[in-house]
Amino acid sequence: MRRAQANGQHVTVETCPHYLFLTNEDYESVGRDMKIFPLVKEQKDQDAIWAGIQDGTITVVCSDHAPHTAEEKYAGKLSEIPAGMCGVETLAPLMLNEVNTGRLTINQIVQLLSENPARLYGISDQKGTLHPGTDADVTIVDLKKTNMIQKEHLHSKSKISAYDGREITGWPVRTIIGGKTVMADGEIVDSTPVGTLVTPRRNAK
Repeated sequence: MRRAQANGQHVTVETCPHYLFLTNEDYESVGRDMKIFPLVKEQKDQDAIWAGIQDGTITVVCSDHAPHTAEEKYAGKLSEIPAGMCGVETLAPLMLNEVNTGRLTINQIVQLLSENPARLYGISDQKGTLHPGTDADVTIVDLKKTNMIQKEHLHSKSKISAYDGREITGWPVRTIIGGKTVMADGEIVDSTPVGTLVTPRRNAK
């Protein structure tokens, strides 16, 4: 991908948090919560992915949300259970924590999670920035807030997380959609649907 981009080809690369924050050394402690395809591999692979983010080869980090229930994830043999991780709610905290470790800047996180995906899908006139005329969708974060990821507190139907028990510094504290607050201090305060259909445009750059 790096060579293709250097040759002027329009190719993009995304990755997921499990490839950034887990390695094969975590399998013994995390277990089947880590079953996902492609498999989480070794530390050298994780290091290479981080290098791709830092040099701009990888421009998007996505959650790859797969909200399987405990009954689905824990029933049967490892080969029989579904693959995938529940990642929407833990994506931003995991990435924000890296601002505090010095590995990322807050501007990089905005680009990786918001600005770049909107541009790639051709909807940057609606999403991904705070320019005049864009939708009033805003996430307010507290980079000094420290909390622990606890699977029982997740709001997805899936209460499964490979990051259960991980202490994080840097959390979203308010989510605003269309100018309306829907999350405050980790709790959903208004579940009334307020979003509108967004259609990706072809030939986005």
